[in-house]
Amino acid sequence: MTKTLLALGHRVFTTDVRYDELLKVGKELGWDSMENCTMLELDVRDRDQWRNVFETARKSLGGVDVVFNIAGYLKPESTQNLKDTDIDLHIDVNVKGVINGTWLASQEMIKQVKDGSLPKGGHIINFASLGALAPVSGVGLYIGSKYAVRGFSMCAAKDLAEHGVFVSIVCPDAIQTPMVDLQLHYKESAMAYSGGIL
Repeated sequence: MTKTLLALGHRVFTTDVRYDELLKVGKELGWDSMENCTMLELDVRDRDQWRNVFETARKSLGGVDVVFNIAGYLKPESTQNLKDTDIDLHIDVNVKGVINGTWLASQEMIKQVKDGSLPKGGHIINFASLGALAPVSGVGLYIGSKYAVRGFSMCAAKDLAEHGVFVSIVCPDAIQTPMVDLQLHYKESAMAYSGGIL
């Protein structure tokens, strides 16, 4: 996403909880020497880190007009075999992370609309999953969390429309990412990834 947006000439704040990895990729791709790219650490579960991202964006860019909530966690497991950490990470990253990002981004954007620095409004784009439309077994926590993202985003879109802030939901099928690659050795993933991507 960052690579595409930079190629189109946008000013981009790109974030990751694995900040060292982000810096490594940024160096390999030349982002570290681009004036229109800023790389920051962000654990989407941490509201203070979110606030730091928006404060930094406000100081260097004058604000934000588009926010992508993309961070996700996925570990296949049957319902009866779930562990505490499985439940917490799926909900904290996939659900609370999106809620944190949407809530704090909306506050920032509404301020900007009111002060005239964002005359056309803002846009928050939340990533759910095709699983939020067509659930499959073996990844119930992931599917449930993405249903929550879809439901919350639909409500947020109605709440924020009158303020000039728009919310969209993206529900992609499996995309070749490290998160998907990790599922290769889980039999619970068979139904979720039977379409040939793996």
